[in-house]
Parts: sequence; structure tokens; C-alpha cells
Amino acid sequence: MLEETYISELVNLLAGLLKSQRKQVDAAADIVARSLTGDGVIHIFGTGHSSLIAQEAFMRAGGLLPVDAMLDERVLLSGGALNSSAMERQEGLAAEILFSHDIRPPDAGIVVSNSGRNAAPVEMAFEMKKQGIPVIAITSIRHSTSVEPAHPSGRKLVDLADVVLDNRVPYGDAVVGLPQLKSAMGAVSTVTGAALINSVLILAAEKMLAEGVEPLILPSGNVESADFTRIQEAMTKYYGRIKHL
Repeated sequence: MLEETYISELVNLLAGLLKSQRKQVDAAADIVARSLTGDGVIHIFGTGHSSLIAQEAFMRAGGLLPVDAMLDERVLLSGGALNSSAMERQEGLAAEILFSHDIRPPDAGIVVSNSGRNAAPVEMAFEMKKQGIPVIAITSIRHSTSVEPAHPSGRKLVDLADVVLDNRVPYGDAVVGLPQLKSAMGAVSTVTGAALINSVLILAAEKMLAEGVEPLILPSGNVESADFTRIQEAMTKYYGRIKHL
């Protein structure tokens, strides 16, 4: 049945990430580990469904505390799906969003966009670079190379990032074709994007431990034995640095 096809496609994509993105994940983890070791914050931006990757890494059980999800209602589905789609094409918005966050070295940025062509993700990468921080991209190389740039600079996200993580998603995102229909179903970018962001953070934590630095890992609030003492103490220095804390 087609639901099994979808799961099989996901399994293949995830297995492919291990083979094709190993070096890129390692390079991204180096950036994150270096930032966090220097008391930096990791700022993650995406519009529409790409914002789910920022939310996946933000205040998540088993995740890292110093993560700032750059959430803005104007580019989120909760602010209106059609409006979000229109706003991600609006020039100047990314700079406005960025300046509402406290971003400075030794921070690092992660920009998520499947196509990597629209104004908001492209300009966010530009603006992060202006602030002197490295940029990691999570994008689909297949989709990005299949479309023309939509930003006046003629640049795409892949052209600006220091490290590009390819989510290996096909053009159009969906992977299951239905008989007699032209449209496919079963988007996969959220799953592969979540796998990539978690892989980077986990490897960054491993690298920090190897250097004798204990990462700030968030325990689950629903585990009775969880100890929040260290996290609660650390949170005081991140108020203001992490906007939605």
C-alpha cells in the first residue's frame, strides 16, 4: 500500500543522509560546538513549514539550551498560511526579524529553506553574515538547482552558507505518486530536516565533551527523576539572548 511506500522512501532518505552528509554534518557540528564553547547562541530561522525545524531544536527534551528559534508570526503558518507564503518573498523583512534578536559573535546561524530561493531565507543569511557569524544552511540541493533565484541579488541560500546540509528532498518535496493523478503526496523535508538538526546538535555536544566542556542538555519535563538544577541556573544568563525563552 502507498503508506508503506512513504515510510520506505523516508527510510531510504534517512539512510542516504548518513552516507552523503557525514562531512557536512561534522563541519556544521564544529561551528556549533565552537560557538557554544564560547558561550554563544545558535539562532535558527525558517519560514512556513521550515520553521518547524527551528521549533524542533528549541527547548526540546534531549536538545541544547542555547538555541534561539527565530519565530515571527508574519512568516509562520499560525499567522496565516497565505500571508506566510507572501511574506517570505518580501525584501527587507529578514533584517527586521534579525534585529529583534540579540545576535553577535561567537553565535552561529542556521537558515532552513527547501528551495533556498526566496527573499527571507536569502536575506537572513546575508544579515547573519553582516553580524559576523557563520551560517549553516539546511536545504534541498535538488530543489534549489531546479529553480531560478527569486532575490534581486541573484543569489540562493546555498551560495551564502559556510556549510550546506542537503536534506536530499526531491523537487516538490512529496515522494508518493498516486495513480492517475499528477500531484504527489507525502512531504519529507520536515523529517529529514529534523534528523539533520538533531544530528548536528548531538555531534556538537560530543565534540564539546571531548574538549572537557559539558553541554547544556535539556531533560524532559515529564520524567520525574529529571534534574533541572543546572539548566535553571544557566537560564538566567540567556534571558534576552534567547527571545522566546
